Amino acid sequence: CNLWNTIYKTLLKISGQGSLNGTKIHTLHPTMINKNRILLAQAERIQSVRIKNANKLISLIDKDKYIIQQEIEDAVSCRNRIIIPSKNRLAKELINDLRETGIAANNLTQSYLSAYQKAVFEDGQLSKYYSTHLDVYESLLPRLLSIPSSPALTDQEIVYIANQVNKLG
Repeated sequence: CNLWNTIYKTLLKISGQGSLNGTKIHTLHPTMINKNRILLAQAERIQSVRIKNANKLISLIDKDKYIIQQEIEDAVSCRNRIIIPSKNRLAKELINDLRETGIAANNLTQSYLSAYQKAVFEDGQLSKYYSTHLDVYESLLPRLLSIPSSPALTDQEIVYIANQVNKLG
């Protein structure tokens, strides 16, 4: 459960679409509503730091080894993780090597236990929904690597992550 999910759930309850222990939330004291507004403001500040850190990482990543995740002009992104296809190595190898250096690298999954996501055709649930091949997805998946862009990263940690990604790529 992350901060956004918690805030969203609470706001749904406040709007009267949910309940807390059987009591309608719209009857809550205004203090609780103000606390949630404060949490939202803090979340916005945290998000802006995450984006700043992601941009620093992106500026340090070797463009000869990786294709940097592009954003559509005027798009809004959370930059929770940076997705970079490797030009030279398979993601499984890079993920294993980066995890040995202490970097929480993954494929597309957010799981810390399973760093690599199965292709949709190998997944028992997802494979039911695809009747044709997804050529671009299938060609990119083995090379997709994601690295964290946590708002808690220091400049020194950002440089370390970028250096390791560049060294191993």
